[in-house]
Amino acid sequence: GVELIRAEVARAEPAGVESETVGSLVEGNNRFAFDLYHRLAGDGGQNLIFSPYSISQAFSLVYGGAQGETARQMAGVLHMLPPETHHQASNALDQHLAGLDEGAGGMSGGQERNEELGDPFQLNSANAVWVQDGFPLQDTYLALLAEQYGAGLWQVDFAGEGETAREAINVWVAQATEGRIEELAPPLQLSAATRLVLANAIYFKASWLFPFGEEETEEGDFTLLDGTAVTVPLMHGRPRVPFYEGEGFQAVQLPYAGRDVEMLV
Repeated sequence: GVELIRAEVARAEPAGVESETVGSLVEGNNRFAFDLYHRLAGDGGQNLIFSPYSISQAFSLVYGGAQGETARQMAGVLHMLPPETHHQASNALDQHLAGLDEGAGGMSGGQERNEELGDPFQLNSANAVWVQDGFPLQDTYLALLAEQYGAGLWQVDFAGEGETAREAINVWVAQATEGRIEELAPPLQLSAATRLVLANAIYFKASWLFPFGEEETEEGDFTLLDGTAVTVPLMHGRPRVPFYEGEGFQAVQLPYAGRDVEMLV
């Protein structure tokens, strides 16, 4: 009951995309990230984790099929580039990130664990569009998805086989996240009126360049926003890493093995 519809078009090489264009795309992604963070964080009373890059990349698939006022509003809210450059830049950025994965895998001995560098770096960002079987699709849109995103559309029957569609989407999510996420949360709500579902899954795994010794982890106080303290296990280490201190905050960059990616705290 599930069929992949994809144009027989090879994925475009990103070599011809100017770095300034990709930089503009990244800047727009970052602006959207902060916009969305402030919307989601609210009063800051709860922990929050989300992947703004994943959301931007997923909506880029829809942006490729939008026109007129819909496309204009998407570009404004998501800080997207004009269509004539946006999709090429998205393709270049996506393949750049995929290259980091491949490069780190080779550095750490392919898919084998290297005792010095730890587990091989993995980054999977997968997007999928699920559309009602029989819904009209333009060949130019399918060609864009294949050429710039290496993707197609999954056709399912939301109206007649909603449970089959829901299970198929959850199986895709589980595969894309190495089994870490087995079901979309909150549970996917489908109805006979559903025509399209946009799904994204991201999986990231990497080892620290400077590991924290397990023997140096000990219980300590962590102060919450309301001033109260809770006891949590705190990691300790003495790595030589970039550090910055500004008005009211401190920041540190913790590199992962291979130095291509890092965590900013």
